[in-house]
Amino acid sequence: MKSTAAALLLMLLRLSPIAAQSAWIDFAFAVDDYPTDRIIESLVAGHRSEVLFEIRVLKKVTGFRRILGDVLVHQEKVTYVARWDALNELFVIKIDDTQEIAFEREGPFLAFFLSLADYRINIGQEFPSEGYLLCRSRIQPIKLVPPLTLMTLIRTDLQTISAWTRVPVRVPARVPER
Repeated sequence: MKSTAAALLLMLLRLSPIAAQSAWIDFAFAVDDYPTDRIIESLVAGHRSEVLFEIRVLKKVTGFRRILGDVLVHQEKVTYVARWDALNELFVIKIDDTQEIAFEREGPFLAFFLSLADYRINIGQEFPSEGYLLCRSRIQPIKLVPPLTLMTLIRTDLQTISAWTRVPVRVPARVPER
């Protein structure tokens, strides 16, 4: 009996206007001015390249609290690790250690590797009216493994970190079915 009541309650909540408020936002972010030849050279030499995209949703604060800065609403990271598959002559990108995508040509590979196109995140709440989204990228043309990552503190040419960029967002009208 309790499970039937819980199922009925969940169904009513799903149909209510509260559930229709979207916690999802869509956006696109791309790295524009990175010398892509460094990435291709390192991949062909047998290394892996990495791009880390950092995404932050913030809410603008007014009044006296402004001194402390805006409030962080949501934060996430997306990692692309690329390699060259010499046997099949493919560029392969692994996304967050879960999904792999292969490309035959350099152009589409670089376009995908250096961007988040039509990207969707779930911020867990309605997008605030005073909210905004910031993105930045960290590119390592040669992905280092620990303890070699300590070298990035000394040699700044081993990675490129972009400035935080404000990105326009689109809030879907309803929560998407997945």
